[in-house]
Amino acid sequence: MDPTDEADAQRHPRMSPGTLDTARDGERVRNWVGAALSRRVRDNALGLRLPEALRAIDALLAEETEDLRRGPHTRAPVPPRAPSGSGNVIAHQSEHDSVSSVELAAAQAQEQQVRRLREEVRRLNARIGELSEEHQAVLAETADLADELALTREERRVARFEVRWLRDQAREAGLFRLAAAPAPSDPEQGPPSSVAELLERITDGSALPHLFFTIEDQTVYELSDSRKEGLWVTRAWEALLALNDYARYQFDNPGSGLGFHSYLREPPDGYRVIPVKRLASQESDYVRNRGKLNEKRVFRVPAEVEPDGRVPMYAHIKLDIEYGICPRLYFFPHLGPDTTNRVYVGYLGRHLPVQQSN
Repeated sequence: MDPTDEADAQRHPRMSPGTLDTARDGERVRNWVGAALSRRVRDNALGLRLPEALRAIDALLAEETEDLRRGPHTRAPVPPRAPSGSGNVIAHQSEHDSVSSVELAAAQAQEQQVRRLREEVRRLNARIGELSEEHQAVLAETADLADELALTREERRVARFEVRWLRDQAREAGLFRLAAAPAPSDPEQGPPSSVAELLERITDGSALPHLFFTIEDQTVYELSDSRKEGLWVTRAWEALLALNDYARYQFDNPGSGLGFHSYLREPPDGYRVIPVKRLASQESDYVRNRGKLNEKRVFRVPAEVEPDGRVPMYAHIKLDIEYGICPRLYFFPHLGPDTTNRVYVGYLGRHLPVQQSN
């Protein structure tokens, strides 16, 4: 541009030929000239419309910014169609789609993990409920055992006092040798230690003459190989001894009319008993009125007891109260005038069902 040429100077949008003459100070451009020109360049840049390619890139960057604001858990909207003739924009759009697919897959995987964790929480809550029930049952059993232990200790204390008193009476009567003599060994066997030994004693017939067994060996053997086998066998043996002595008491005292519950609550001298808490004299109305559940409690007896050879047995003894196998012993007393004067044991095994199943 030649500032001395009037026609050329007219074409400059901001400066006249005189202004252009004063724009330089030697070799340096004056400050006000640079400021004036830069403002105009800015105004022109803001006023002009962006090219199509740049506008597509701007839209893509806006979408990326919005995706970042939404976070990884929000599904990205369908991107707008890129303007034609822009190969770079299409490449960027493909990359954006790939990133969105990865984020979507990650979100779906996280949702599946959340569902699995919730299911695990539900399972663990159910297990906690079961363990709470078992815990309450163990606490109840512990309380019962504590009561039994206290009663046994009291019986032992009374027996020792009686022994000392009898020896003192023997010495006062001049029976010094008798007072100093040791007691003979107890001929009665201790409790069996296994299911096999228990069944052997039952089939022997000599230890429990007032009992008659119609139990099936298979149900008894289901109590084997358990950490509590010894406890269950011991309690079963104690229950059988108590039933045998109850039948003996009724035979020795005909017409007494003493039920087994009263017999356990106020035991006669010289007869063996078990804690009355172990006895359940009856089944619930629900069990007795449901055909399938009631049928589970009908057991064999000899024809002289019932002509068709089967009677319902609802009275039972609880050998355990812990959650699980929880063994039971079912029996039927046939005692008194015009009876066989025996107690019939029809079942010994795991807890019978108490809920109807399809």
